[in-house]
Amino acid sequence: MSSSRPLIAEVLLLAVASLGVALLVNTARGTSGLDLGKDYFPASTRAAQQAEENAGAAQNQEGSSSKPQHGFQAFQLEDAQAYQPYAAARDGVVFLDARSRKLYEAGHIPGARLCHHYRQDEYLPGLLDELRAADVVVIYCAGGDCEDSIQLATDLVFQYALPQELLAIYEGGYEEWVEAGGAVVEGADPGGDSE
Repeated sequence: MSSSRPLIAEVLLLAVASLGVALLVNTARGTSGLDLGKDYFPASTRAAQQAEENAGAAQNQEGSSSKPQHGFQAFQLEDAQAYQPYAAARDGVVFLDARSRKLYEAGHIPGARLCHHYRQDEYLPGLLDELRAADVVVIYCAGGDCEDSIQLATDLVFQYALPQELLAIYEGGYEEWVEAGGAVVEGADPGGDSE
């Protein structure tokens, strides 16, 4: 045990001496030396800080909600119920179902148009004029931790130039709608393709 103490002391002495020599050389180099007060990796520092903030926010909200976070207007059940009749009447409100065709045909919110997030290139060409003319576009998927509606909304903004303020995410989604006793329609989208 006593033989390890001198070894540790020698290692520490060597480390301190090396650091001293490095600082001396850096100082002697003047302006071509390293600026010890400069952040040479600001992007990674900001990314690490952002990751910490996001992790903290997620932990704070973990107990309150299992819904994914997004920057879109969030619709609750009451909002969806209030806007749904306008979607069914095709009166300035469009509901988009971001789920698959199979799930859509098994049951969807009345008036909702099918726009499966993963196959949106098949649906959007026929819907874009209607979406651009709408006052509100409400996008939903299964609800809970499903992110298809958020991904579709993001694509509508960044790939198809729809204004973000036009879009709303119905966070509870189809599952909440059904649990609340909302009306459901089965079958294909009458305004969409028949594939």
